[in-house]
Amino acid sequence: MDNAHANLGTKRREILKGMLAMSTSLMGLSVLHPVYSADDMVVKGPRVPDVKPTQVSAHCSVIIAKDPEPTPENQGMFSNMGIIITQKGVVVFDTGGSVQIGEMLIRQIKKMTDKPVVKVFNSHFHGDHWLGNHAFVQEWPNVEIYAHENMHKAMKEGVGQFWVDLQARATNNATAGTVVTPPNQVLKGDEVFDMGDTLLRVHYYGKCHTDADICLEVTADKTVYAGDILMAGRVDNMDDGSFIGSIEGIKKLKDDTQAANYVQGHFKFGPKQADIYLAFLEAIYNNVVAFQKEGVSPTDVKPKVIAKMKQYRDWKGFDAVIGRYIALAYTEAEATSF
Repeated sequence: MDNAHANLGTKRREILKGMLAMSTSLMGLSVLHPVYSADDMVVKGPRVPDVKPTQVSAHCSVIIAKDPEPTPENQGMFSNMGIIITQKGVVVFDTGGSVQIGEMLIRQIKKMTDKPVVKVFNSHFHGDHWLGNHAFVQEWPNVEIYAHENMHKAMKEGVGQFWVDLQARATNNATAGTVVTPPNQVLKGDEVFDMGDTLLRVHYYGKCHTDADICLEVTADKTVYAGDILMAGRVDNMDDGSFIGSIEGIKKLKDDTQAANYVQGHFKFGPKQADIYLAFLEAIYNNVVAFQKEGVSPTDVKPKVIAKMKQYRDWKGFDAVIGRYIALAYTEAEATSF
């Protein structure tokens, strides 16, 4: 009986290894090293290639994801990750979309400093920004992971497993092995953290990209990690957000911080990112409202608004997503008018 079980276990391990090898080869990935748990039942996706951080300011760096969406080729890495090296330790803003991405981020941090990560901030509940938490609690079990109270609520409602499954499907299981690892510290907004050589200020403006968005200001550097409140250069996913809330939130962020650099959740950072994305959102919403007042139907609004937004046609995702943006803006404007 013991031999039968042993043979069955051996066959099971060989089948699992063969399936992962086939899956990984289909993804066209350059790193093909699956990892197995002690009982050989949990398969972990391949290691994510290193991406060197880009310096933003004295304390601040960012690992920039080049792609706008998750794919098998990028292994689910399509959002930026912030690194802040302070007197009291390292602070991370967003940990990426899988345990493998989080591990890659940790490797880069260790190349920069021997200080431990003492705080992690999750910008909001979309999984490409926080599923890497898993790697950080493995490396530093007592690390403090902060998020707005509305993210904690979303986690209790099951958003975590939704994003684990979404990332796995989109990457052909390159993110396998990622475990939902929620934040363990609650934010409401306006918190200040003294890190010795700089203060960190948390900013929250209600429903913008989601109802859980936080921004983190590094005061000594006049640098703001803005998450997906700012998305200059990219058009994607306003389904959980508000045009009015985003417009007002960005205006308040500009007034409250007077930042010299805005680090977005996706694509490029820079001093004008808030102005650029604000203009984009206002162009959509204000044009939708104007055409709505003229009695233009929802179907006819789309081409009319697009015709007024030629300067944004080269933004990532514009052609695929702009129609949905306009539809969401129309629905919000219609609801607001009553």
